[in-house]
Amino acid sequence: MSKILLVEDEMDLARLISGWLTRKRHLVEVVHDGETAWEQLRSSNFDVLLLDWMLPQMNGLELCRKYREVGGSAIVFIITAKDTIAEKDVCFSAGADDYLTKPFALEELTLRINARLRRTETINQKIFQIHDVTINLESHTVRKAGLDVSLMPTEFRLLQLLIKQPSRVFTAAELTAAIGRGSPRSTAIRGQIAHLRKHLDSPDKSSIITTVYGVGYKMGAGD
Repeated sequence: MSKILLVEDEMDLARLISGWLTRKRHLVEVVHDGETAWEQLRSSNFDVLLLDWMLPQMNGLELCRKYREVGGSAIVFIITAKDTIAEKDVCFSAGADDYLTKPFALEELTLRINARLRRTETINQKIFQIHDVTINLESHTVRKAGLDVSLMPTEFRLLQLLIKQPSRVFTAAELTAAIGRGSPRSTAIRGQIAHLRKHLDSPDKSSIITTVYGVGYKMGAGD
C-alpha cells in the first residue's frame, strides 16, 4: 500500500481516480488546487503525487518544480490533456517521473504506479540476497554462506551497479564508465566478472552474474 496525493480540480474525475486507487489498497488524499497541495506537501510525506497540469492558484508544473527544489523525492505523475512531445518535455524538465494523457484507462494508471513503486523499492533497497550471498550496500560488505568476502572497491562498485538494476543488461563499456576513475579498461571487465564469480558462485547454482552474449552482463536470478 502506498500513500498518494491526488491534485485534480475536476471533481468527478478526482472521485473516480480516488475511488479506484482506494479499491486497489492505496491510501489516497485528494485536494483540488495547487496552493492547498503545496501545504499538504510541506506537512506530510507521500509515495506518489498525481498532479493535474492545469490547476487553480498554482499549476501542476510549478508545484512539481517547487517540490523538487526542496528535495521532494516522491514519484510524480503529471496528468493532462496536453500530448505533444514539447509539452511532455516540459513536464520531465520540471521534475516529473511520468506523464498520463487524458483520457486514460484506470488500469493503466495502476500499472504505471505499481511499476514505478517497484523500481523505487529496488533503488532504495540496501540489503540483497542471492542464493547464499548477502550484499549490504550500506555497510559495503559481502557475505557468502555466512563468511565475509573481501572485494576490491571497483569490484564492489561493479556488483552494486548490477544488483541495483537486475533487469538491465550492461555493456562492458558502460560498466567501465560507471564504476569510476581508476577502473580497468573495458576489455578487462571480463576479469572483474570472473573474479566476482569465483568468490560468489556455488557449484550447484547458476552464476549470480549472467553473460548476455554479444551484449554484456546482467545480474542473474536463476537457481
